[in-house]
Amino acid sequence: MTPAIARTFFLALALASGYASAQATFSASLASDYRYRGMSLSAERPAPGLAVNIDTSSGLYAGASLMRARFQYTPVDLQAIAYAGYVRRFDADVSWDAGVTETRFSGAKRYNYRELHAGVSSERFSARMYWSPHYFGIGKSSVYAEVKGSHPLTDRIELVGHVGHLLRPVSRTDVRIGLAAALDEWTVQLAWVANRDRASQYPFIYSPHARRLVLSTSRVF
Repeated sequence: MTPAIARTFFLALALASGYASAQATFSASLASDYRYRGMSLSAERPAPGLAVNIDTSSGLYAGASLMRARFQYTPVDLQAIAYAGYVRRFDADVSWDAGVTETRFSGAKRYNYRELHAGVSSERFSARMYWSPHYFGIGKSSVYAEVKGSHPLTDRIELVGHVGHLLRPVSRTDVRIGLAAALDEWTVQLAWVANRDRASQYPFIYSPHARRLVLSTSRVF
């Protein structure tokens, strides 16, 4: 792990150190293919991950994650994401939030980028907009919109879905729909992930399949 990646991953812990009311949760995950906005960032190979999320009673939140990543022709081993923001409730069911996300890649810092986001959410639905001035290092700004939701089928199984659309620098849609099962501390998900095209705007990503079933599991500590 490079020093820059380590600093990014532990940013959330540093942000939380000044808040006595901060509550942290940690999780570990494993996915058969790490798909980000429909594209494989693991060369369609299994990818382990670690994450920390921190919430405070004031509405401030922060978090960070590490995922195994692989780019075509580029020696990338890890993706690190750190985020921070503020959330406030409209009422008992609906809230809004805004924040910033920093994404970095080991061995390929030219692909690092930062995004601002804002959105609304409820217990089972969320909608967000993202804007980046330098998306994935391609030298152009981006706008990405997404909606996510879930619907319980049984006490332990729910239907989950996601639709995202990259409005610029190109127009591109990705979809994710699947089933998630809660097994004590573990969550297992089987999802169908698809995008409208392949990696035309991401020439550094090896992702020959535009549609793929992805099996993943995670555990919260």
